[in-house]
Amino acid sequence: MQDYRISLEELCATTIAMARDFVENFPAAEVAVDVLERNSLRRSLRSFAEDGGISEKNSSDPEFIASLLGRELERETLGWISSFEGVVDAENGAIGRDVEVRDLSPRGRMIKAQARQLESLVRKRQVCRARLDAVKVIMGR
Repeated sequence: MQDYRISLEELCATTIAMARDFVENFPAAEVAVDVLERNSLRRSLRSFAEDGGISEKNSSDPEFIASLLGRELERETLGWISSFEGVVDAENGAIGRDVEVRDLSPRGRMIKAQARQLESLVRKRQVCRARLDAVKVIMGR
């Protein structure tokens, strides 16, 4: 993974920049169903934008955001489509498997893109936190 090859400073900076970009472009009004949920979502997003959720003191909750996206993705699923994942080999024929893929509304496709971006950001945050923890261990803290 490339996150282990860049400097810790660069990793933290890109994580924070990704988080701020995610928050800035997040369609909170379209995801939250009521005022209370919208307020909770905005607090979580605001906290996430502060430092990308890197610090131990950060109270952002990406799981809350992911659960809202998951719920809305379910609502925007129009059905399921069978799709083949694999290759067609000249000698052996089709090599792969049939998978069920969501048929999503346009709003559902937007929500799915947001969920993927959040997953990527959470993985980057985990690597960043692990590297910060490693520095603490090495420094004897």
